[in-house]
Amino acid sequence: MGKESCKDRWERLSETLSSLSISLLGTILFVLVISYFTLKGLGNAKITVPIQGVNVEITYPEMELPMDFDALYRVIILLSGTVLIGIPTPLLPENMKALKGGVALIQVAVFTYAFYSFIAIILELIEALA
Repeated sequence: MGKESCKDRWERLSETLSSLSISLLGTILFVLVISYFTLKGLGNAKITVPIQGVNVEITYPEMELPMDFDALYRVIILLSGTVLIGIPTPLLPENMKALKGGVALIQVAVFTYAFYSFIAIILELIEALA
């Protein structure tokens, strides 16, 4: 016998979007930390590499962080909003399926825009580093 869920499809959709949003927030934090370490942490670092018995010193240049922080802030706010919008969905009564559907569809729209903006930020970062 399988474990039956008493959630309807709108609650499951809302729960899935909240879970994806939380995962994406962790990914954004990882990208920020790695890009900061790569660009700021290594700025003006002198790295000595032995090549055929000769020590060659490489100076890592100082670089600006090629990231649109306003867009990143907007993505974080939107993803947090996606999670917060979905919190009351399981608490709504069964006879309000239209409201549950509306909340879930708003979550879909907000998550889609946040995900699109996140991909645009990552592509911009990759283009700047290439």
